[in-house]
Amino acid sequence: MRDRATTAYEALRLVKARHDVCAVVSDVSMPGAINGFELAHRIRKVRPRVGIVLVSGRTMPTGGELPYGVLFLSKPVRAVTLLRLLRQVLDRNLRAAPGGSTARAELHPWRRHNHARALALT
Repeated sequence: MRDRATTAYEALRLVKARHDVCAVVSDVSMPGAINGFELAHRIRKVRPRVGIVLVSGRTMPTGGELPYGVLFLSKPVRAVTLLRLLRQVLDRNLRAAPGGSTARAELHPWRRHNHARALALT
């Protein structure tokens, strides 16, 4: 399942409220007072195991802007590339999760029909 947020504040609210969010894909530039880099830092503080992929066609990360474990893509992005990196983020977070194969089933909705969610910012 997928939820959408139109601002970083909405995304942060959803991530805090829903414990089944396993990944966030966001543009760096978005409406509101905080950008995707700041959103990634804030998500890391409250939910360190949520996978994060940031994309941008204008802004490249500089020192300290990209939190540890967050992947960055320059636009234009092919769908297959985004899916591969999202899978990589989820798999990396699974290695850090206790329970190994149980965590994999919980976080990969395409393997088991459950309620794992990805959050997309538009």
